[in-house]
Amino acid sequence: MLAQSAVQHAEQALVQALSTTKGASRIAVVAALGERRSTAAVPAIVVALSLVGARRWLALLLTLPVAVVTSLQIGDVIGLVRAQEEDVWRLHRAPALYVADTLPADATLAVEGAGAIRWFTPRSMWVVDIIGLNDGELAHARDDTERACMLVRRRPDHFVLPEHIAANLGRVFEFELRQRFEDADYAQVEISHPMRVFVMDAKPRDEWVQRCGHAAQP
Repeated sequence: MLAQSAVQHAEQALVQALSTTKGASRIAVVAALGERRSTAAVPAIVVALSLVGARRWLALLLTLPVAVVTSLQIGDVIGLVRAQEEDVWRLHRAPALYVADTLPADATLAVEGAGAIRWFTPRSMWVVDIIGLNDGELAHARDDTERACMLVRRRPDHFVLPEHIAANLGRVFEFELRQRFEDADYAQVEISHPMRVFVMDAKPRDEWVQRCGHAAQP
């Protein structure tokens, strides 16, 4: 409640300043209004108002509520950043290092989130991003069935997937678990929750090979 009240007072002060300033000062206040929800607004306001020669009381009025809100939030922000760093280590970096150390250098690997895995694995390993962020064909699939057939035709030897995506693709591929990576408090979502990532051996199910046509044959 205190933080919300401080933000409201800051907005009211900025609106009042907008009605009483002109020229470059007015531009600075407009910029401050646009940035009021960001901690970056503090240095922006200070620098802008010092350049246009605004009164000291106005500069203080504009910056003090934002500084108060920032100080109230800083502990939570630092905690969230640390939690997200731990997420990256547990569910991205650690699986990538495992894959680089244990899978064949010429493997075809299907993943959700190709950043860390592509960085740590050999260039000879074919990494298929099932979301399609680095694959134009997958990105423009018309529906889930067409996307599934594209994956079947690529015949990945292994998958690295979050548990919920692995469950969905289990109807298309037969999976054998190699390794499990867990994060008890995954924080890169609005409401944190447990998250697991699986490294799995895979082969397409026969019915999907037939469904997707002769191009899926090895």
